[in-house]
Amino acid sequence: CIYEQGDRVLVPEPNAGELFYEAKVIAAEKEGGKWKFLVHYQGWNKKWDEWLSANKLIRDTEESREQEKEKLRAASDSMRKGFSNKSKKRKKEHKGDYKGPKGESTLHIAFPSSLKKKLIADWEHVTKQDKLVRLPRNPTVREILEKYANGDNESGDGDNSDKMSGLVYGIQTYFDKALPNILLYTQERGQCEKVLKNNKRASEVYGAEHLLRLCIKLPELLPYNSMDKVTISGLEKEMSDLITYIQQNESNLFSDKYEKR
Repeated sequence: CIYEQGDRVLVPEPNAGELFYEAKVIAAEKEGGKWKFLVHYQGWNKKWDEWLSANKLIRDTEESREQEKEKLRAASDSMRKGFSNKSKKRKKEHKGDYKGPKGESTLHIAFPSSLKKKLIADWEHVTKQDKLVRLPRNPTVREILEKYANGDNESGDGDNSDKMSGLVYGIQTYFDKALPNILLYTQERGQCEKVLKNNKRASEVYGAEHLLRLCIKLPELLPYNSMDKVTISGLEKEMSDLITYIQQNESNLFSDKYEKR
C-alpha cells in the first residue's frame, strides 16, 4: 500500500494543475486489484472527503511543497517583470520607504471603504446566507483587466501596452492559478468544480467579487525577496490605479445576484 492512514498528501487541482490542496489520508481500500484512498482536505468540511486513486495524489514532502511554491512564483514573476523596466525610469523618485516588520520591502495598497463594504457583503452572502454569486460573471476578470489596461481609467498613464503585458497578463495568470486554493470560501468549492470543467480559465468565468479578494490578499503572496524596491513601488502604483478603477466603476462591475446553493 503506497499510503497509510494519517499520511499527508497534496492533491493537484484538476482545473489548475499547478496548484494543490493539502489533504490527509484517513482510509485505504483495495478494489479490483488497485488501491484507493479516502482523503480529507485540510480546512474543509468533511463532506468534501473523497476517494482518490494513487495517481491523483502526491506525497507531502519539502520537495513537493517547494515545487508548488515555484509554480506560484512563476505567476507572480510574469506580473513583476512587466513593471521592472518602467519602474527604473522612476528610480530617483522612490527611496525604498516600504519596510515590513523584518526589514523586507512590502506592498501597501489602500482600499476605499466602499470596496471594503463590498468584501464584507460578499462574505455575508456566502458564509452567512449560504448564497453564491451567479456565474459566469459579466464582466469577467479578464474583461475588467483588459478594459482597464486599454485606457478605460483616469490614471493619466498612457503606457497601455506596458500595462497589458505586465499588469493584465500577470494578474490574470495569478488569478487563474490562485483561485482554487486561496480565493474561495468552503461553500464555493462545489460551484468552482462545476464551472471550471473542460479546462476553463477562472478569469473567464469569475468577476469583480473574486478579483477584489485577490487584490486584498496580493501583498501577502508576493515573493519580496526577489523584488527590488523600485519594482515594488511601480507595482504598488499600478495596483492602486486598478483599485481606483474598480471603485469608480463598481456599480457596473459587481453583482447583487446571489442564489442559494
